[in-house]
Amino acid sequence: MKKMIWLVVLAATTTMAVAQPHQRRGEPQRQRGDRQERFIERLELTDAQQEAIEALRVDHMKSTKGDRDALRLKMVQLESEATNESPNTAEIDQLTTEIGGLQTQLLKARVSHQIEIRAQLDDDQKMKFDQLHRKRREGRGRF
Repeated sequence: MKKMIWLVVLAATTTMAVAQPHQRRGEPQRQRGDRQERFIERLELTDAQQEAIEALRVDHMKSTKGDRDALRLKMVQLESEATNESPNTAEIDQLTTEIGGLQTQLLKARVSHQIEIRAQLDDDQKMKFDQLHRKRREGRGRF
C-alpha cells in the first residue's frame, strides 16, 4: 500500500512538472527566451529564417512530447523500483532498457532537428552555428 501511495505521489509530481512550460531544469523561462534572442542575434537570422526555425522548433517539441513524457515516467518508475525495500532486478533491467530506447529516439530526433535548422542557414551562419554547438557541448557557453 505504501508503494502504491508513493507511486501516485511521484506520478502526480511528474505530471505537474510536465504541465509546466518547456524550459531547462533550473532555467527560468526568461533565460530560455534570452538564449533564443542571443542565438538569433549571433547568427544574424533574417525574419524568414526566424519564422522557419521557430516552426521547426514547435514541430520538434510536438513530435517528441510523447517520448519525453514517457521517459520522465520511466525514470520515476526506475527510481521507485530502485529504492524499494526489495528491488525487482528484472523490472529494473526492463526499465533501463526502455529508458535507453527512449533516449536513443530523442537523440535521433534532436540531431534531425539540428540538421533541419542548419539547412535554413547560409554558409557563414552554418559556421557560426557549428561553432556555437561545439562550445555548448564543451560546456563553455550558451547560445
